[in-house]
Amino acid sequence: MRLHYYYRYFLMTGAVLLMMNLTFGQVHIELESVPESTPKDATIFISGNLNHWNPANNSYALNKSLDGKYRVTLDSAPENLEFKFTRGSWDAVEGDVMGRNIPNRIFYVTQPDTLLLDVHSWEDLDGGGEIKSTANSQVITWDSAMWIPQLKRSRLIRVYLPKDYYTSSRRYQVIYMLDGQNVFDMTTSYAGEWQVDETLSKLEQQGKRSAIVVAIDNGGPLRISEYSPYPNEKFGVDEGHEFVRFLVETLKPKVDQSFRTKKDAENTAIVGSSLGALIAHYAYFKYPNVFSKVGIFSPSYWYLPEFFDLTKHPKTKENPRIYMLAGEHEEGMIDRTKEMYQRLMDGGFSNNEVHLDIDPDGTHSEAFWARKFEEAYLWLFEETEKP
Repeated sequence: MRLHYYYRYFLMTGAVLLMMNLTFGQVHIELESVPESTPKDATIFISGNLNHWNPANNSYALNKSLDGKYRVTLDSAPENLEFKFTRGSWDAVEGDVMGRNIPNRIFYVTQPDTLLLDVHSWEDLDGGGEIKSTANSQVITWDSAMWIPQLKRSRLIRVYLPKDYYTSSRRYQVIYMLDGQNVFDMTTSYAGEWQVDETLSKLEQQGKRSAIVVAIDNGGPLRISEYSPYPNEKFGVDEGHEFVRFLVETLKPKVDQSFRTKKDAENTAIVGSSLGALIAHYAYFKYPNVFSKVGIFSPSYWYLPEFFDLTKHPKTKENPRIYMLAGEHEEGMIDRTKEMYQRLMDGGFSNNEVHLDIDPDGTHSEAFWARKFEEAYLWLFEETEKP
């Protein structure tokens, strides 16, 4: 079984989601990428509860292969495996994409597995210094603390405006995107960015249509509950219904009042990935009069099987567009995504209304979703392509 690093998309500020129930066993760990700053002669170690958190235990050094990848086999991993990677000391420990401290990696492993991981930075080599935003000038922080009356909390909202927004009187289609920290800017992301602003700017330069994008930050440790419209015994309460009510009853009316939008469902999409794909799916089917288009990227249908009941009789709207994506390296995602696609087909949708893409190189990552965003955007709005 090849288990990619899915759990990090359920992980914010230390909140961890157990992905599946496994049994004890040997674990193979492979680093698919390391930072460019990694010295050529560096030795990388795994340090954790398997070796008393020794940052330089030679028995847990990774072997560097001729292909440049680092690998190690743990013959007897604890069920609750907790660790980080180091270069031999806690002063040379891995960090996030900006060189900042990250929580410990946690896996529940109970049968032979292969973990495909990435080290994004080293705190001593890549941290510090000036951090420059990668968002372009068309991205604004519209509200740094929009109140969510349905949940009694606030949230940061960013908005992308087309380049000609201030020089025209046009109205624009709108895309609502989950996990807003990762949509535009590497400095706010926790696992990379979708590069939505760069993609839409490129399309504008090519003379193609653009859109307003509303990116809603996730709630950090509240992400799991806010993106869960159904209860899960192991992982806490379900606040997804209230969160979607916020999108529909509070956020969208304010966006439509503040910007020149095309307000109808035909010109409104919602897009999310992983657990965010589930709440996008839920919003689409619960509010067909609001969203007629949805981007479902690497959906975690295994987490909430109730979604298959939600789409038991799905054909409820005219001119729908559903874009579904999964990668061959997302082994836990593909079968359920195909099953959902078939459920939609059996429920009355056509191939013109549902697009399924199983990408042979796809991994559970923002880099994959960024690569696919342009294709998804153009397909979702194909029927409404007007200047």
